[in-house]
Amino acid sequence: MGIELIYLPFIIFAIPTFIYFYRKVNSKPKKIAVVLVAMAIPIYHHFYYNVYIENLRSQPLSFENQKKLEKYLINFKYTYIRHHEFFAPPGIRYLNPVLRDLKNKKNQEYIKELYIKYLNNDGQITYKEVSSISIKINDLARYEK
Repeated sequence: MGIELIYLPFIIFAIPTFIYFYRKVNSKPKKIAVVLVAMAIPIYHHFYYNVYIENLRSQPLSFENQKKLEKYLINFKYTYIRHHEFFAPPGIRYLNPVLRDLKNKKNQEYIKELYIKYLNNDGQITYKEVSSISIKINDLARYEK
């Protein structure tokens, strides 16, 4: 896993900040504390975002939320859904926030087939699969007239 470009501004900011605090601190215990904090931040980030959040996203939706999703995606009785109300696990707000209304019947059938395909894998749909359906709906809705 290489360094992603999104972390580049953080790295550019963090290294000079670390050097500044390390030079400003006079005692050896404080310098050790600065080094430990600098080492702990990337470890925390890795375990929280790459391990904990990915495990949450691979969990299936609750039964109630799955029924809500079915009402919205199979019967197409929705115009606007806030994604984080029931699609995202607690603490995740970076998912695409809305599902838009699809008026084209061909697009509606495509989303129904996609939902049924995901559901037929194991009978439940995960947060990650809901996120991918949401992205597909937004892409299709963007180009509808």
